[in-house]
Amino acid sequence: MSDALLTDLPLAAAAGFGALHALIPCAHGWPVLVPLATRRRSSTGPGVCFGIGVTIGSATIGGLAGAFGRATLSNLAWTESVVGFLMIILGVLYITSPKWFHAGHLHGDCQPHDEQHAEPHCGHGGHGPASAAANRGPLLGAFLLGLLNMAAPCYSNLTGLTLAVESKGLLRGMLTLGAFGLAAGIVTLVMLAMVRRGVGLLGRLATDRFEAIVLRSSGVFMVIFGLLTVFHIGHHHG
Repeated sequence: MSDALLTDLPLAAAAGFGALHALIPCAHGWPVLVPLATRRRSSTGPGVCFGIGVTIGSATIGGLAGAFGRATLSNLAWTESVVGFLMIILGVLYITSPKWFHAGHLHGDCQPHDEQHAEPHCGHGGHGPASAAANRGPLLGAFLLGLLNMAAPCYSNLTGLTLAVESKGLLRGMLTLGAFGLAAGIVTLVMLAMVRRGVGLLGRLATDRFEAIVLRSSGVFMVIFGLLTVFHIGHHHG
């Protein structure tokens, strides 16, 4: 079982997409956690709480998606190839036109501080769910943001959800999207620690240029995964 998990391509791909998801400066990722993290002496607490929340939320949704896939796709052997072809097409689009996939992301600069803000802030991070979560305190707020993370519209969330549906099983879906959430949580924790130690990084990481780099990297990763999927290499069958 452990050897199978170590060589399981969809599981590894889900973790990879989760890591890339955490890197993108979107309005439901690490930028909205910056104010929560800077209110404490360490960013570890909010980062860990977010990681726990996103892992639980992702695994729960993944289980439901996998069960749905089992009920509707279990007798359709061609679905894996379809997923692979879709990944290749979307991957090429991410590489060639990353700005097309900007939905749900920040629409404002990140600043260490200014006259209106006594703490670092990013774009619209003080609005909507982020603001509501912040009112519940740094730890609980970070946990709630993680728990609801998969509900936000984002290309990488959709990719992870597709992998969970294609897994065609409740447990497989939980493992697949759980790996996505765990990887996202770990990378978010690292990002918060980096920003905490050097708030000047905010201006460089929360930019269209950085986002485009991550999206294009995701595209390359998606094309590779799509090709391996089409040729049924490294996939779980059982």
